[in-house]
Amino acid sequence: MSSLGRERMLHPMEAPILRRRDPGLARVRIVTTRSGPPVPLTPLVGRAGELRDLGQLVLAERVLTLTGAGGCGKTRLAYELATRLTGAFPDGVAWVDLAACSSRSDVLAAAVDALGGAASPGDADVDGVARLVRRRPHSLLVLDNAEHVVAIGAELVSAVAEIPEVTVVCTSREPIGVADEARRRAGWWIALAETLEGRTRRRYSA
Repeated sequence: MSSLGRERMLHPMEAPILRRRDPGLARVRIVTTRSGPPVPLTPLVGRAGELRDLGQLVLAERVLTLTGAGGCGKTRLAYELATRLTGAFPDGVAWVDLAACSSRSDVLAAAVDALGGAASPGDADVDGVARLVRRRPHSLLVLDNAEHVVAIGAELVSAVAEIPEVTVVCTSREPIGVADEARRRAGWWIALAETLEGRTRRRYSA
């Protein structure tokens, strides 16, 4: 399988494995994330128009929150957007998975880790995260599963959004509630795609 000319968003552990399988990947920019969603096995078919419109919204707005009930496909939609828009963000994509976070310190530590920083547990702060983002100003920051840490999520987004050229995409069951936040609901078709993908995964793992 040739991957020349393509860009992908992968977990760091996947990049060296795929490069060994396909030497051509050495010349392809791979956007790595320390914590991110599994790479989908199936594409979103027939939804190019919706993804294109959302992609234009991401490029036009500083903050976009994808809302919807649990399981409706917010993470998948954010993944598709981030993957398709890597070329628009020369400093890459940082994916912050907040699903396991239950406190302010958890959120800040996850953000520092996703941005490639280092901090002792409990020592990370909002200003420190903003400093890390300033090192890669032309980037996309994705905060996934923010609904149970909305307060610190909003504080973090507000600080990062002050940095020119940085764009933030959040997924949450409810809006983050920051100034100039664009909001869109994830559609039923994303949930259907994830259901079909789950069946595909079970079929090939059986």
